[in-house]
Amino acid sequence: MDPGAVMYPTYSFLPDLRLAHHDVQAAQRMYGINPKYASLFYKRPPPRTPDKCDPNLSFDAVTELQQEIVFFKDRFMWRKYPTSDEIGISLIRGLWPDAVPHNMDAAYENVEMNQLLFFKDSQYWAIRQLNLMAGFPSNISDLGFPPRVQAVDAALHFRFAHLTVFFTGTECWRYDEQQKTMEEGSPAPIDQQWPGVPSHLDAAIFYKGFVYFFKGGFQYKYDPEVKYVISRRPAGHMLGCRGVPE
Repeated sequence: MDPGAVMYPTYSFLPDLRLAHHDVQAAQRMYGINPKYASLFYKRPPPRTPDKCDPNLSFDAVTELQQEIVFFKDRFMWRKYPTSDEIGISLIRGLWPDAVPHNMDAAYENVEMNQLLFFKDSQYWAIRQLNLMAGFPSNISDLGFPPRVQAVDAALHFRFAHLTVFFTGTECWRYDEQQKTMEEGSPAPIDQQWPGVPSHLDAAIFYKGFVYFFKGGFQYKYDPEVKYVISRRPAGHMLGCRGVPE
């Protein structure tokens, strides 16, 4: 069953509820299409639940969550568990009711601070134990971004280095998590710091010794040792959508 549908078992009432495509089709089969709203249906079709193996799928953000990897798209998320090949889709608000924005720009887990950080437009949210921390959301200028930067494309966290790399357009910024400041030399061009990695990214994550970058329908696997992209695959590759390596 479609997890975006009203009758999905994990559904709970939300004030900004939007009927999913599955709901609208079910209602139309039962009651027919009202001619008064038929043109509106085609101009503004209801949202569809994303398919992780859609070749055109692009992720909003990807982050670790303890031992899981979580992939975000619109109001949905996929959770990849280390001990299971089964990957299900669920609503973001099923885990973080009212605390995390939909259609986010970036996300990362700071294990040392026991925080999950989510970014959308010029704001960011800090979550601890599933709850929004006091004082959030806050403006990304608090992290040291100048006024010209109004959004973050992707966030790449290195746990043991206490470092987070933010990507904005064609630039990347190194943020010292211990000093709470941008490192000297930021920003720098992405193509100089990360050879072979495209600009205007969708998401990024460090996992098992490699960095995975996401843009559009593709995932780029980057080897920090050789400092270059070693493979390009469909964006859903880590979710079991193997496709054909390119």
